[in-house]
Amino acid sequence: MAAFLSFVCLACYPMILTVKPDTNGVRLRAVNSEDKNIFKEYYPIGDDPNITLETPMIKKYETILFEANPAVHYSFFNNIYKSLSHVQNTHPWTIYMSFKPEVRMYTDQSVPVKTPSYRITVGTQHAFKWVDRKKLRSTLLAFEFETGHYSNGQDGGSFTTQYKDGSPQSDAIYNTIMPSTDLSAILNRENGNFTTDLTEVVGNIRFNKIDSDYIPTRSHSLKLGLIIYQKKMLYLFDVGGYSDNDIKIYSRVRALFGYEYMYTLKSSRFIFRKDSRLALTENGEIIFDAHSFVQPLRSESACTYYFFPNMPQFGLFLKFIAGHDNYNYRFVDSGHQYAFGASWSIFPPFAIQKRQ
Repeated sequence: MAAFLSFVCLACYPMILTVKPDTNGVRLRAVNSEDKNIFKEYYPIGDDPNITLETPMIKKYETILFEANPAVHYSFFNNIYKSLSHVQNTHPWTIYMSFKPEVRMYTDQSVPVKTPSYRITVGTQHAFKWVDRKKLRSTLLAFEFETGHYSNGQDGGSFTTQYKDGSPQSDAIYNTIMPSTDLSAILNRENGNFTTDLTEVVGNIRFNKIDSDYIPTRSHSLKLGLIIYQKKMLYLFDVGGYSDNDIKIYSRVRALFGYEYMYTLKSSRFIFRKDSRLALTENGEIIFDAHSFVQPLRSESACTYYFFPNMPQFGLFLKFIAGHDNYNYRFVDSGHQYAFGASWSIFPPFAIQKRQ
């Protein structure tokens, strides 16, 4: 139980604090209902931090206790909130560094955490908005560019528990992998290495129905993007890139797509509160040219309820996942999962324009 509470704190820490530069160094500020504008580090594009209870992808190999996906953003510059909420026509943008660990605890003896993921990137996001005051509608177009490193910090061979990654014995095992090989059966789930540098490019467009205070009450959001694995960090440094053997298994290119419908309840209905929000989301990923055993598609269908109007970032969700896994080298696994958890929105609704 102590281990579980520790990881809950790890997941929730970036959900309740934002890190901002200050003249005296770094300042940590907690979000509270008395200062609604204090959490200003908004990002139109990105994955929401979450902690999840989920069923296993392949039960015969391992079962999952919970998964935590915290996320920390440190902005060098960010005027997203200020520009979107106070200016009619402007160019909101941000430059930042992000750290997105992914920690999965299993139900094996001593409830271990296996092969956690660490993704560290530098990035920029740019947005453009259009507001139609007469029809009470707004449109937001945003772009994201991130580049950095993604790995699990392990040193074992990906498909052997006996030899270190990069050793002649470990490399020789790749020569035995055929198109029909069951990669899930031979995967090193204890300390198998996964490492690559990467670049992610994503575009997003939101169509909002806004109220008289210019706050979105209904929205349709579409996103499309690419993740490209690469040999060199920041295109310059030959550090942490993929190996020639591994890239033949997991390939260099992944496509991302997603759709979200958000609706704000105008009155209390059943268990739902007035001014709370419901969001229906479908996110997907396609892996191109991976090993033939790998299921190229992944689908995540979720329903999230944001039930505290005074804390619009916090929500509870139900999710159904089908296709390949997304936990570093476990993408060779495929199947389906059911999940329940809590998340913290990095881009909740707020006034798109200051009321005149």
